[in-house]
Amino acid sequence: MSEREPRLLIVGGATAEADPPLWEGYRCICFPRARARFCNLREGVWSAKVERPMLDAFAEEAATYDAVFCETGEALLLVTEWSRRGIPPRPILALEVDGLRQALVLGAWYESTHGTDPIPALLAAPWVSWVATSEEQATRLEAAGIERGFLHRVPTGASLFSMLSARAAERLDPHASAGSREEVTSGAVLFPGIGARDWATIVDAVVAMPDLPCVILGGPRRDLERRFGARKLAWPANLRHVEFLPLEQYIEAVRAAKVAVVPLRPGRGDGGHSTIAIVHRLGVPLVCTDSPALREYVDLGAARVCAPGDFRDLVRAIGEVVGDAGLRAALADGGRRAEGLRDIEFRRTLPAAIARARAHLPSQGPRAPA
Repeated sequence: MSEREPRLLIVGGATAEADPPLWEGYRCICFPRARARFCNLREGVWSAKVERPMLDAFAEEAATYDAVFCETGEALLLVTEWSRRGIPPRPILALEVDGLRQALVLGAWYESTHGTDPIPALLAAPWVSWVATSEEQATRLEAAGIERGFLHRVPTGASLFSMLSARAAERLDPHASAGSREEVTSGAVLFPGIGARDWATIVDAVVAMPDLPCVILGGPRRDLERRFGARKLAWPANLRHVEFLPLEQYIEAVRAAKVAVVPLRPGRGDGGHSTIAIVHRLGVPLVCTDSPALREYVDLGAARVCAPGDFRDLVRAIGEVVGDAGLRAALADGGRRAEGLRDIEFRRTLPAAIARARAHLPSQGPRAPA
């Protein structure tokens, strides 16, 4: 009997498939956060809600995989719970998000409920490889106490989404035909994604562009309504909002847009990398803020940039791109080149991060599924 294919558990928002995709020799299985309601971390609300039955099930299931790709909060949960239960650890790829903030919040919950701080054990676990999308992120992890030898620079390429869904991998082909149905984003100025977005600037920009169809993809509508209400404005006639789309439909929505816009909040916040990877892979012109977190992602003439927090500059940049077909073509070409280089590096460095973590494991294999 041939050796089974290794399985990589990806903790994220995608829906698991009956036939999971194969990536670099790994079968990739998703564990949606919608199922793992052990953690409630939202923008501006840094607190933890841990549901013990769900946490127990998550720790037990994750131990049956050959490696786990997750964010720092889930990495802390797994390292701590596997140790408490005597479960042999698995290689963990801990993706940097706002430094160690997620892990620190959950560490405070452990300390208040169990009387011990789990952060030192997380930092010392040699089977955890810390994944930083950019040098900005790597610097934050080092400042938080992660040794450079445990750090891996893994730029988020669009192939990350190929790991989540076999159908998404097909749709990410830049030469794939557009979907048969009319997309709500067709010909529109699209604001996709929610991480670290500058909603105040986005709202002001939409109001300032009444003649351009705009679509915001992601986030609750009530939050946008509240922002317009605070300005004593009705919902703009040129704006449509979609709270959520499945991954394959999300890709098609991006493909159909005239321009994609990723404005981050002023300061050193983080976000937008995976969105930009998809935008570039599909050849959609990009406008984004000149934010520290994004500078490595928008070289090679891959975007028209604007000043963070300045809606007038954002409107100017969008207008330049919408009004110039030659510029749109140049940005699309630059984006494809940037994504091509980024994706080569992604495919090279992610397996290396898994191998480094695996090399430091105790000599026990994964537990069999119950």
